[in-house]
Amino acid sequence: MFCMKCGNQIPDDSVTCPVCGAPVENAAPAAPVAPAAQYAPASAVIPSSTTYDIGGFVGDFGKKPIEACTSRDQSKHFLLGLTFPVFYLVMNFIFDLLADYVTVKSAIFNFFEGALAFGAFFGIVFLLYNAFKVKKVDFLSTCSWIGLALAPYSLMIVVTWLNSKLLSALDYKVFSISGALNTATMVFLAVVLYDYFYSKRTEKGSKMTALYFTVTSIAAWKLAETILSWMINKLFF
Repeated sequence: MFCMKCGNQIPDDSVTCPVCGAPVENAAPAAPVAPAAQYAPASAVIPSSTTYDIGGFVGDFGKKPIEACTSRDQSKHFLLGLTFPVFYLVMNFIFDLLADYVTVKSAIFNFFEGALAFGAFFGIVFLLYNAFKVKKVDFLSTCSWIGLALAPYSLMIVVTWLNSKLLSALDYKVFSISGALNTATMVFLAVVLYDYFYSKRTEKGSKMTALYFTVTSIAAWKLAETILSWMINKLFF
């Protein structure tokens, strides 16, 4: 090494410079340099956490329908949960357009009325978590499992429409199943709500409390639906 004062070369283990006598300051070892980050190709980019496994849900629904809904209360299933409410709204809009007694304006307002009603239902359940001491998840996660619980309700509209066409074709000589289907789908939704209370509650609750959670959720949804329908009719018709 070299003396920092006089510049003469001196032994590496020197404490003082043998030429000028100046003390030698040993330089600190250089810090290791981190290797440069390698460029990640496009195929290595981490995908979004949102999943859309409709096949997996249908398969699970066929085996354990209630658990298939309640086990998907994560925000990553948000788009999957919206599938069935959106399907209901779109199909209802199409059937309204095909009906002779429904105007295009009415069909459009029915669509937005239904969308607001579903949104109100998601919000109602989200707000009731604290009241009934249910483990609270975020709003998108709420939309996930509630939307999936509406799967039978959403598919019911197609069967109901087909049944109405059959009734019309046979001059109403066959039994209408719309009432039975609507009841069955609402019962399924109630069972999912009831089950969710027990599987996600933060404190031990009674069966009666679970029933209150279920009834309050559905009743508030239907009340909101009625109020929205009344407001839209008053404002636009």
